[in-house]
Amino acid sequence: MSPAATTDWKKSAKFTEQSVEQGSSRVSVLPEIKGVDSLRDVSYNVDLERSVEEMAHIISNMETQLERVLLLNSVLETDLNASKEIIANILSEKEQLAKKIVRMEAEMPSKREFQMEIDQLIDERTAVQNKVHELNARYAKLQESLDESRSKIARLETEKEDAVSEINFLEARQNATRQQHNNLQERIDQLKEEKVGYQRKIIVLQEECQKVMEDKYSLIKELQEAREEIADLRAAFTDNKVRVRKDYYASADLLRKR
Repeated sequence: MSPAATTDWKKSAKFTEQSVEQGSSRVSVLPEIKGVDSLRDVSYNVDLERSVEEMAHIISNMETQLERVLLLNSVLETDLNASKEIIANILSEKEQLAKKIVRMEAEMPSKREFQMEIDQLIDERTAVQNKVHELNARYAKLQESLDESRSKIARLETEKEDAVSEINFLEARQNATRQQHNNLQERIDQLKEEKVGYQRKIIVLQEECQKVMEDKYSLIKELQEAREEIADLRAAFTDNKVRVRKDYYASADLLRKR
């Protein structure tokens, strides 16, 4: 059955059900003829005029119900015609489906081909399962290697932190040593400058000392010469003194002799 025919059939069936339900409800609500039972009871005293009015009212209601039943009958006939058309479409589609099924059965492979395909699929499944087992084994090894690598990385991270701490300590120590070296270098440069100054002073002092020594030797020589001159003068003075004494004594002797 085509989707359009199925939709039309459902709509028609739904409309028919609604119409039947409406007709049933309308038939069920027909007013009861109260005067009939009263007319049958001869012993009951009935007001004929009132009974005639009720009968006329009941007849009017029955005519209205009859019109509604006729309308419902017309609707049912319309639904019946639509149902016949839908059934014809269904039969046509059924025939087409039967032909299609026959054609598909003719095109379907044989049981042997199915078995061969099933065997091939089983072989492929077995190969895939073996591949899966192999991949699981490789995955387990990779996971083990990964865990080992993670442990090694954690150990290396710890060693790295220790190395960084040691490097920081050595850098601080190196900076302190460099500062001390700079201070010592400045002191060495200062001492070198002082050494150069002292060397210059030593040279000047050596020159002055050499000059003093030369002056000393010159003074010693002059002193020696002065001492020799003094000695000569003393000797000459002594000789003169002896000679004077001799002359004095000689003069004194001469005076006495006179």
